[in-house]
Amino acid sequence: MDSRPFLIDCLVDNVLIIPALFDTGCLPHSAFSSSLVNRANLPRIPINPRELKLAKNDPDSHPISDVTYVTLDINGRRQRLWGYIINDLHYDLILGKGWAEANDVVYEAAQRQLRIGTGAMQIRVR
Repeated sequence: MDSRPFLIDCLVDNVLIIPALFDTGCLPHSAFSSSLVNRANLPRIPINPRELKLAKNDPDSHPISDVTYVTLDINGRRQRLWGYIINDLHYDLILGKGWAEANDVVYEAAQRQLRIGTGAMQIRVR
C-alpha cells in the first residue's frame, strides 16, 4: 500500500546537491531540515513562533520559530526558495503544496514526472 517518494535532485546555492521530496501533503511552501541548515550554514531568520500542523493528532508541541532561504536550481531553473526550518525532518528539503501552486506544477503520477512552469520556461523532472 506504500508508494515510493518522488525525489528531485536540486542544486542548493550552487554548492550542494540534495534530493528534495515533492509532497502535496505538506501545506507550507517548503520545509528545510535543521540538519541541512546547520550543514550548509544557511541563515536562520526568526519569526513569531507557530505550531507545525501534522496529519495525525499529536499531543507533543512542534513549534516553528525560524525560516531560511536558498537559491534553488532544478534542471537549470533557478529561484529563491524560502521555507520553515523544522527539527528532525526526515528529508533535507520538502517542496510542498504552496511551492507547487506558486510554480504552476503538474504532477503526472503514472509517469512519475513533474512539469514545472509554463510556456518556454517549462521544465520536466523525472
